[in-house]
Amino acid sequence: MTIQQGCFAVPDDVDICVVGSGPVGMSFARECERLGLKVLVLEAGGVDEFSFPNWKGAGADIVDWRRHAPLRDATRYAFGGTGWAWAGICVPFDPIDLDLRPHVPYSNWPIQRNEIEPFYSAAAQALNCISDLDVDGSDLESVGSEIAPSVALISVKPNVAISNFEHFTKSRTITVCLHSPVIDINLNDTGTEVRSVTVANGDQSRIVRAPCFVIAAGGLRTTQLLLKAQRLWPRHFGGEDGPLGRFYMGHLNGYISTIHFSEAAEARRFGSLYRNGQNHARRRYVIRDYIQLSSRLLNTACWPSDMFLTDPSHGSGPLSAAFLIAAILGAKGIPPGLRHAYLETVPWQWKQHLLNVFKQPIRTTEAALQRIGLVSKDGASPQAPVNPKYVLQYHAEHAPNPDSRVALAGGLDELGLPRLRIDLRFTDADISSVLHAHDVLKRNLERSGRARLEYLAPLEERYALVQEQATDGYHQIGTTRMGTHRAASVVDPSCRAHDLRNLFIASSSVFPTSGQANPTLLATALAIRLAQHLSGLKTKARAPALVTKPETATAVRQTIEPGFSYS
Repeated sequence: MTIQQGCFAVPDDVDICVVGSGPVGMSFARECERLGLKVLVLEAGGVDEFSFPNWKGAGADIVDWRRHAPLRDATRYAFGGTGWAWAGICVPFDPIDLDLRPHVPYSNWPIQRNEIEPFYSAAAQALNCISDLDVDGSDLESVGSEIAPSVALISVKPNVAISNFEHFTKSRTITVCLHSPVIDINLNDTGTEVRSVTVANGDQSRIVRAPCFVIAAGGLRTTQLLLKAQRLWPRHFGGEDGPLGRFYMGHLNGYISTIHFSEAAEARRFGSLYRNGQNHARRRYVIRDYIQLSSRLLNTACWPSDMFLTDPSHGSGPLSAAFLIAAILGAKGIPPGLRHAYLETVPWQWKQHLLNVFKQPIRTTEAALQRIGLVSKDGASPQAPVNPKYVLQYHAEHAPNPDSRVALAGGLDELGLPRLRIDLRFTDADISSVLHAHDVLKRNLERSGRARLEYLAPLEERYALVQEQATDGYHQIGTTRMGTHRAASVVDPSCRAHDLRNLFIASSSVFPTSGQANPTLLATALAIRLAQHLSGLKTKARAPALVTKPETATAVRQTIEPGFSYS
C-alpha cells in the first residue's frame, strides 16, 4: 500500500473507498487504518496544490461574486486538499448549535451533544493541535453576565499533507491514488447501493469497486457528485426539489469596531497562547445561550485581532515587521480568506512601519526568534501593542436558508463534471444579528470596566459595513444536511445517504447549522465517529448506538409539513 500516480494498481480487497484526501478525508483514512480497515483514497490532484494540470479555478458560475470566493481560493486539488490553504483554526460547536431554536428555522440536529464530544480530542490530535479543549478561560468570566469565554485551538501544522505524507507512503493498509478524479457515482439496478465510481484517467476512465464508499471531497465537490447522480435517479436525496444543494452556508467574518482595553494586561489575556514556543490557542468572547434565545441572536464569537497590519499606528515593532515580511514575500502562507485584511489596504506606510521596528529592536527580535522556534516562551503573545487597542474581529453564524444553494449549470468544469451554479445568500437576519451581538458585547465590556468598544462607522452605516464584508465559500456547509426525514435531509445521523446503504458523507456539508465555529474540527470529529461506526458494521459487532432526538412539532412543521416545498 502506498501513494501512487494514477489509478492503476488498485487493491481488490479494500473495505472502504474514500473520495478526497483533505483534512477530513485524511483523518478518516487514518482512523480506519487504526481500526484495521483497508482503505483506498482517490484524489483528483497530485502531491501539492500546484500539481493539477488543468485547474483554472473556473469550475462554477457564481451568481454574486461579492458573496462567494473564487474556487481557485476556496478549493484545492491535491493530496491534503484545502489543508494547503487552511488557517488551522479548530473550534468545537457550542451546545446551543445542535438545539432546535425557534428563531432559527431548520436548526434542529438529529444527534445529541454526547454523540460528538467523545471524538473531539482525537480530531484535534489528527489536525495537529498540541493541546486539548480545556484551555483555561476562567480569567475572562468577569467580563459580564451575558458574555462567556471561548477557546479556539490553532493547529501547529495546518498543512496536513506535509505532516502526513511520510505516514501515508509507509502505510500497509491505505492506498492513495493521485490524479484520480471521480466523475461518476454508479448505482446498482435498483438504485439502493453504490456499485462503483468512475475515475478519469487522462482520456480514459476506470471503474473502481468497493463494498463501501465515503465522499470527503469538500462540501461543493461532494454535492456536485450527488447532484450528477440525481440526474439519473431523480427521486434520490429528497427529490429534484429537495434538500440536496440547498441550505448553503458559511460564516460572516469581519470587523466593525475596535476594542480598547483599560490596561495592557487585559489585552494580553486575549493574546495568542504559546506552549513550547508554539502558538496553540486563542481565547475569545461568545454570547451566552440565554441571551441568544431571548434576543433572537445567531451564535457569534469576537476576539481582539491584529488584522490591521497595514496601519502602523499600533506602534508595535513585531507587527510592523510581520507586515513588512508579508508584503515582501507576497503574503505566501497567508490563507486566501485573510489576504485582503493583511495586505490589500492602501496606502502602505513603509516609513512608519520601519520606524516601529527601529524603536523596538529587542521586542521585535524576540518575537521573530520565538516565531521560528529559537526562543521558547509559554503564556500569552509578546506582541501586544504599547497602546492596548485592537480591531475586534467577529465570526458569526450564517442561518440556514433553502434559497441559498448550489445546483448544476450547463457545460463541464475542469474535472469533467457538470459545472456548478453557486448562489450563496446572506439575509437581513444574518446581518442584524451581527450588529445586535456587538451591542451586547459593548454594554458588558463597559459595565466591567475592563475595556470599551468603539464602532468604525456611525449607526446608519454599520449595516452596510457588515453586508459589504459578508462573503465566504471556504466553509462549505449545509448542502447535504443531516436529518431523520428523507424529504428534508440527505444523510441520516450516521452520515449515510438515506437512499443508499453503502454511501456515506464526511464533510461539513452535512451540518444542519453553521454555528460560530470554524467547521474543520467538527467535520473531522464526525469523520472519526463514522470510521468507528463502519468498523463496527464490518466486524458484525453492534455498531455504536446513534442516539437521535425526538422530533418536535416545530421541527416537523419546518421540514415535512403537508404540501411543504423548498421552492
